[in-house]
Amino acid sequence: MMPNITRGGRAAGLMTYLVGEGRANELENPHVVAGHDVMLQAAPEGALTTDDALDLANLLDQPRKVFGTSVMVPVREWNEEQQAHVKVGEKEGHMWHASLSLNPGEGPLSDRQWQNIANDFVGQMGFVDPDGAKSCRWVAIGHGASKNGNDHIHIAVNLVREDGTKQPVHNDHPRSQKIVNGLEKKYGLQVLESREKEQQQDAALPVVVTPGKLHELVVRFRPRWWWLLTWRGYAAAAFTGAGAYLAVLNLLPLAGVPRDAASLVGLAVDWAIIIPALALNSRFRASIIEPGSRRSKAFFTQSGLLLAGAVLGVIATRIGEILFPS
Repeated sequence: MMPNITRGGRAAGLMTYLVGEGRANELENPHVVAGHDVMLQAAPEGALTTDDALDLANLLDQPRKVFGTSVMVPVREWNEEQQAHVKVGEKEGHMWHASLSLNPGEGPLSDRQWQNIANDFVGQMGFVDPDGAKSCRWVAIGHGASKNGNDHIHIAVNLVREDGTKQPVHNDHPRSQKIVNGLEKKYGLQVLESREKEQQQDAALPVVVTPGKLHELVVRFRPRWWWLLTWRGYAAAAFTGAGAYLAVLNLLPLAGVPRDAASLVGLAVDWAIIIPALALNSRFRASIIEPGSRRSKAFFTQSGLLLAGAVLGVIATRIGEILFPS
């Protein structure tokens, strides 16, 4: 089974294409075989018409329209001088489209078989959130064999999730190959030998942890300490530093330390908490949680937070002088 992934920015264009007759007028009876609950409730039984496709496209695209979320993908062109594809711009790319195609000698599969395969594929790609809030709307269309005799389905996914956030698709091409390799074995389909060998070779290689892989793990599992890496984490660091300053300013004089010296020690403790916490949180968010963020954005974020920490230290000093006058 071969997955073929493309990106686009028009749900209506994609859906009308999927219910069409195909480039060689070979496609018949386009119909929904699987999808998000919202899509399945709205999908008519039997063959889909162009009007049906437009209705489904409008429903599929609803989260993006409601929240106004934009998902951009780079536009690359071949550069002769650099002998490489270079980025020349960006385009809208919230529509993720994958076709899953069997070998000509296989199939055809029943709608129930394709339904199970589509649900497994979409779930393992990370498009389904068990809680529902961060699920992507998707629909799978089946319409028989291609002109080469390949039974196949098309899966359309809106990368703007139900809560308006963007669905990460880092390394979606190699991940889809790995997932399909497992589905071939699970459902007794012909296993592509070249991909099987590649998967075995990859398994023998040492694991390299990249920012993309960390991002995928962090977003997928969301540990309980996730809040430490959000703006609440920044606020917690700032107030912890201020509280530590006031504590030191109040306690050291009880041990005979002059108040001026206690104030300096308190400021040192305050900054020792704030600076590393803010800098590391900002850097982590920029490089892992939000891969693709521009370096300039990360720089200004860190600078602004450090400045806020400095201002907070000054404010804490004044509060200490007012509450505990010498």
